[in-house]
Amino acid sequence: MDQALRDLLNKAQAQSGKDSVTFKVSYKDPSGPTVEVPLDGQTHKHVVKPMIELYGQGVEASTLVPDSEEYMPLCVAIEEAILKRERETHDLMDARVLLALERLAIKPEANTEPDDVATDIQAGLRLCLSLNDYSRRDVQRALRKIAKSVQRHTRADGPYGYLRFIAKFF
Repeated sequence: MDQALRDLLNKAQAQSGKDSVTFKVSYKDPSGPTVEVPLDGQTHKHVVKPMIELYGQGVEASTLVPDSEEYMPLCVAIEEAILKRERETHDLMDARVLLALERLAIKPEANTEPDDVATDIQAGLRLCLSLNDYSRRDVQRALRKIAKSVQRHTRADGPYGYLRFIAKFF
């Protein structure tokens, strides 16, 4: 987790007097996602730490259920990143998604250049890990679980089956 980011968001939330705080995430910085938080009439920028620095103790549940309270933020972060890439390129196929997931499942913090799908997934994971307590093993398990879902939907519904499936939910 990134305690500095959590503290910044908590301070902004306390100052606003609301149950949540609105912030903007920019993916344009080459060093990674940047979170912009309005606070004290200014916009405070926070660059999300590298993935290797964000792993926590984790959930380590015996089974990973994607829609469980424990793992939903992690799985949603991965799938939102995939869908974001699909909406930006319009030529993404399940096979490229599967390749990126399988590669990241081996080493989530690996250099992903020039794979834009893996880079987007990694950026989503960095943001998720900044705010939640997940271990490296939790991340690997989630990536493998989603990879199996890609395989299943591709077999059943063709080369865009998984992408169509997640598009229904987001």
